Amino acid sequence: MNILIICGSLNRNSYTRVLCHTLLQNLSIGLSCQATVWDLQRQALPFHDPAYHHAAPEALPVEVGEFVEQVIQADAVVFASPIYHNSFSGVLKNAIDHLTIDVMKHKPVGLISHGGNRSPQAVDHLRIIMRGLHALAIPSQVCTSHVDFMQEEDEIAISSENILQRINLFSLELMQYTTLFSAYKTKLAT
Repeated sequence: MNILIICGSLNRNSYTRVLCHTLLQNLSIGLSCQATVWDLQRQALPFHDPAYHHAAPEALPVEVGEFVEQVIQADAVVFASPIYHNSFSGVLKNAIDHLTIDVMKHKPVGLISHGGNRSPQAVDHLRIIMRGLHALAIPSQVCTSHVDFMQEEDEIAISSENILQRINLFSLELMQYTTLFSAYKTKLAT
């Protein structure tokens, strides 16, 4: 199972990035999935150009083509964002704008965020966008706050046992939905 995690934070010391890498470890080591992170701070995408909206991946700017191709190849995608002004980050919105219904249709999606008091606002807004892309956002979500992390020297780590359990539940549910939708898509193709 191939899962792509998209980290929508530009902050160098990002709690969202720590959350993404904790999820990555849970999926790849704990559950033997092939999981990767596309970090929008390190793998920046240009502003979306509507002229490329329905272009084939090979006709897009190189980094956009690589991004779209990774989303296409992924069995499931996780979108992760810090909370900015009660919503998700602009850099994540720009990345999503590079995707089309053809790319996302029937793709299982997980939603995670960091900020506020474990506020679900960013994932709520992302859930609406996923519906517009005909993707399937799984019911579970992970929302964290600063109190869920600890800092040891130069590293930030999740310290909340409840959040670690939530990440495990989220991972298992994402795998279950991905397996179910894989069978569904196979049935649709026949």
